[in-house]
Amino acid sequence: MTYRFAETNQDSPIDLHWYHGAPRGVIQKIGVDEKGANTIFVGDEGVLVCGFDKRKLYPEEKFADFTAPEPFIPDSPGFYNEWISACKGGEAATCHFDYSGPMAETVLLGNVAYRAGGFDWDAESLQTVGNTVAQTLIQTAYRKGWEID
Repeated sequence: MTYRFAETNQDSPIDLHWYHGAPRGVIQKIGVDEKGANTIFVGDEGVLVCGFDKRKLYPEEKFADFTAPEPFIPDSPGFYNEWISACKGGEAATCHFDYSGPMAETVLLGNVAYRAGGFDWDAESLQTVGNTVAQTLIQTAYRKGWEID
């Protein structure tokens, strides 16, 4: 499926293509075979293939002299350790709710689109546009007396 993110802090919309399952076939189709890769960024001049702990630019010969920027996000001690530390008043977890909430919303909307077909999303009103079937998958109609305000 394809997500289209409107222009915000970039010059044009950004398309994100989501594949259910492992992207190995997609990676091989563009001439890359990287184990542990789960995300591919395709640009006008090359491809960035990523996993949790590695990144590689292709075509390799074009980016042979590329120097990566210095890391500015510390390595995680693990999701559970970050969560427990944050609960005890430590720093916010790397994947805190301000970050992970919108990301989870995006993935869950993809599952709705997979089941009901495409639609536009109005995040302010939490409404699908152009697909009433998809809207039925967004929010459950609760019995009288059990509604959520």
